[in-house]
Amino acid sequence: KMWSHEGNRKFRDIVATYLKSYENAKLRIEKTMIVTDILKQVQEEGGRFIKLDPKSKTWKEVDKRTAIEKIGHAIRDRKALTQKKEYQKSCAQEWLAQQKRNAEVSNAAATRPDLTGIDTRFLPAESAALLSQNNAILNQQRRRFAAAGGDPLALGGLGMGGAAGLGVPSALAANRFRRDLLGG
Repeated sequence: KMWSHEGNRKFRDIVATYLKSYENAKLRIEKTMIVTDILKQVQEEGGRFIKLDPKSKTWKEVDKRTAIEKIGHAIRDRKALTQKKEYQKSCAQEWLAQQKRNAEVSNAAATRPDLTGIDTRFLPAESAALLSQNNAILNQQRRRFAAAGGDPLALGGLGMGGAAGLGVPSALAANRFRRDLLGG
């Protein structure tokens, strides 16, 4: 109820306008001056700092020292809220980036050429062995992908391209494999 009161909202807006200046202030005197400026602006706009008197159950205006303490609390609260929002925003951005990477890896895995149906009878023995090794690795990666619930990050090397993604031990072997397989 009090949080949404027009005067409290106005006060929070005033504090927000001074927050960067307060954060950039190096000396305590500078921060004190900013707090005093906030107090003056609140008072110039007709605002008061009040507190509920527990005995009389009425609202009473507080002294200047208590008002300054309240402003200090408001600055710290606003600063903490701002930091929390920035942290949440960065977490959300990181989560979105992670989702994008997951989708890219999943798409790469889904579009990886399936070489399991190639007839190895017409390939040199070494290329047939590499193809067999590739098929074993591809099937292992598919099983790991399914076991990870489709989470490509749990797979480590699934998203790797080129020779490493095919499970070929070296670039030389990869070139020999391509030459024998593709006839080039």
